[in-house]
Amino acid sequence: MPRCAVLAMLLLALAGLARADVTDLTGGVLAVHRVPELSYSTDPPAGTWCASYAAYAVNGCDDLITDVEVQGAAPVVWFVLAAWAEPKEWCALRFGLGTYDDRMFGIDDHGPCFPAGGLEDPTAGWPGPNSGTAIAIMGTPWSGSWTPVYFFRGYAYASYGPGRISLAEHPETGMVELTNCQMPAEIWPAVELGALGINRTGIAACPILPWTWGACCVYGDCLILYQQDCRHLGGDWFSGHDCLTEDPCWTTPVSPTSWGRLKAIYR
Repeated sequence: MPRCAVLAMLLLALAGLARADVTDLTGGVLAVHRVPELSYSTDPPAGTWCASYAAYAVNGCDDLITDVEVQGAAPVVWFVLAAWAEPKEWCALRFGLGTYDDRMFGIDDHGPCFPAGGLEDPTAGWPGPNSGTAIAIMGTPWSGSWTPVYFFRGYAYASYGPGRISLAEHPETGMVELTNCQMPAEIWPAVELGALGINRTGIAACPILPWTWGACCVYGDCLILYQQDCRHLGGDWFSGHDCLTEDPCWTTPVSPTSWGRLKAIYR
């Protein structure tokens, strides 16, 4: 079968993918965001730290504050945000913290940000290094994007840095799970995880843009595809390219994954 025919068949299959489905949690990330305005309050101004976040909510990756500069010691309040390129609805998640020196950041308060009520099931040692937690709502689900799902309050200490506190896979499952509210529930992995930097640059996690057009280098050809569709084919995606005025596939190697799939088709 000619390669163009194979590509046409693949594109027809992709055309059936659902758009703007709040239950499809593809492409989600867990980001970290520090709120400087809350750091110097011993008690949450509006009753809970999660409720206090609303006044300082962010709406995109460019708004994230992922680091803190400290001399000596400084109080810090930071949040874990679940984010997608479009609003979603979800009922549970599971994540962890990676390896870090817990003397660098002493946590004195922490907890889930539930829309109403919920349950938490932490591992031993949470929220210390290489530990994890699972949280689930009871009733009202989380919704939207850039939504706070967890908070940490504590003190950062310069003498034990610089370093990062990185979000990580749950130690018991080996992944970060985002679960929708379907029956039965469906689970998606987070595609990026953020990190809070102490006297160093943090890591901003940004959701992919599944329904943004761009050039996709797949099977050695340049196609105009949505980013998510390009990822589904194992291609390399370039935002802002149109394959006509500037073909990135002439200068960018095709991924080994794409070549492997091509060989499988012609085998």
